[in-house]
Amino acid sequence: MFILLSLIALCYAEQCVHDEFELCTSNNCKVTWDFVLLVTTWPGEFCKTKCCDMPTRLGQMTDGFSMHGWWPSFSSGSMPACCKYTTSRSEVQKVIESDPALLDDIAFYWPSLSRCHFIEYEYDKHGVCLTDVYTGENGVKDYVNAAIKLLKKADAWNVFKSAGAVADGKTKISKKVLLNALAKKIGVENAAYFRCSSNSVSELRYCTTVLSSDKANPMFQRCTDKVLRKDNCGDEITFAPQLQLTPTGCDY
Repeated sequence: MFILLSLIALCYAEQCVHDEFELCTSNNCKVTWDFVLLVTTWPGEFCKTKCCDMPTRLGQMTDGFSMHGWWPSFSSGSMPACCKYTTSRSEVQKVIESDPALLDDIAFYWPSLSRCHFIEYEYDKHGVCLTDVYTGENGVKDYVNAAIKLLKKADAWNVFKSAGAVADGKTKISKKVLLNALAKKIGVENAAYFRCSSNSVSELRYCTTVLSSDKANPMFQRCTDKVLRKDNCGDEITFAPQLQLTPTGCDY
């Protein structure tokens, strides 16, 4: 009994070791794109193979899908990365960390689960390829706020729960039923698709676009057939159980 209790205590005492992401070695790619792919993660599936915990900033995170990234993409299926931009990485971090409300939103909607400062990695790799829209010193703030606005507008997990989805790892539900319900919520058909691991949802991805003249209000749009074929799930899908993470991770 003593050995068993000791092992349990050891498991609860163990914390994840969080490394920083490696940023682009050079930012030379041209800023150009056809649409912007909003990629959201189902943490219950993501953390099956990784040590995860919550950021310490809020001690809580969104119930459902969290942000992975907002990626400028080409209709061919490829995407630019590590594009040219003039703001230094230290300035980007300074701008992010100078805004407490933005940090709260990042910790809640775009959390670092396994490595720290995930948002800065995503911006350095993908966000800088939208600097034709999100310009200037505050471009990173505008980019992050616009991406999170899309996530909140879709409100996908509440839509899916209302349609009968259960996060227990075993309840199967029609993928078509969920995507139809989501289309009604966002007002666009065929604007989203799933990615799965053995029919367990790992990601939900959306096709979006944004205008320089209205950069605070990005829009969902219909995906091309080529993009929709990236869905690798079966007709029926499941959702891994929601995680009970401790706030012992990165600051945001």
